[in-house]
Amino acid sequence: MLFAEQFAAAYGIGLALTFLRFPSRKLPSLDAWFAALSLLAYGYVTARFPQLTALASIVSLETLTLSLILTALTVEAVRRTIGWSLVAILLVIAGYVLIGHLVPGRLTTSRVGWAELLVYLNLDNNGLLGIILQITVIITEHLATINGPRRHSPPSRLRGVGRLY
Repeated sequence: MLFAEQFAAAYGIGLALTFLRFPSRKLPSLDAWFAALSLLAYGYVTARFPQLTALASIVSLETLTLSLILTALTVEAVRRTIGWSLVAILLVIAGYVLIGHLVPGRLTTSRVGWAELLVYLNLDNNGLLGIILQITVIITEHLATINGPRRHSPPSRLRGVGRLY
């Protein structure tokens, strides 16, 4: 049985490995720094997880700074692995959340500030560290246990498929 804090640690390790596995083309010297920052930031989240999730509805200097770092690292990892298309989709959705209160009719949303959005997405149990991450970690853990370590992956015509283990 995994605890919620362990999911934050798993995400931090996965993020660090992403920066090492998909190096930057322009500034490869920053990859180790991004990996270390990922481990430090999510190590901090892991150590203070109960307090940070309790403070997820409050924007403080600690939660905002941490959320800015976590968002920047996550978006950079998404850009490196998937590309600008998903980053653009994420920015459009975030933009709609920020201006959705101005939209009339059924598509209107509650007013949300950018700081509240960042803290909610990164530190709340319904955000990044919520059920989706828990399901991902549990499935990955089971697949790794069932398949065991592999030296050679099966051949695949799709880039990245079959190279997880």
